Amino acid sequence: MKNLPANTSLTGGKIQEIWGNESILSSDVGLLYYLFPPDLPAHAPLQPFSMRQLTEADAEAMSILQKANTPEDVDEAYVEVTHQIAFGCFLDEQLVAASSGYERTGFLDIGVLTHPEFRKKGLGKAVVGMLCDWAIQHNIIAQYRHNIINTSSQHIAESLNFRLYFKSESIFLG
Repeated sequence: MKNLPANTSLTGGKIQEIWGNESILSSDVGLLYYLFPPDLPAHAPLQPFSMRQLTEADAEAMSILQKANTPEDVDEAYVEVTHQIAFGCFLDEQLVAASSGYERTGFLDIGVLTHPEFRKKGLGKAVVGMLCDWAIQHNIIAQYRHNIINTSSQHIAESLNFRLYFKSESIFLG
């Protein structure tokens, strides 16, 4: 790396180019957004869906929602009824989308998970929007992060008028 020009950005691709694939155990590129409260648009879901705050009594419904998704989706979303705040979208008694948040570095870090059979209906937007309403009422800045390859999550952020703040890249070397 000593031979690189001083103004060269050190990226995962550059490390891979110099050290080879075997040196990188894993890598992740993410986008981080913040919401300015006046920018939050309307986000209510259409009938027949209903929305409400989740409690620990909803743990079984959350478990069923998580089992309907891949382990990778559940891990990426990191949505839990035990977080500081959580909201859910229901079809009758079935939890079909959920969003939760917890304070992280002074911001409300938001996750969202939608049942695969109910995606592309605006339900993720609705539950994240409710979480944002709560954050605004509690004077907490909403922060939304996602992996760059998760375009559905990016769509949620953009549809709620989150503003992209920065792109981050993490690599783990072997």
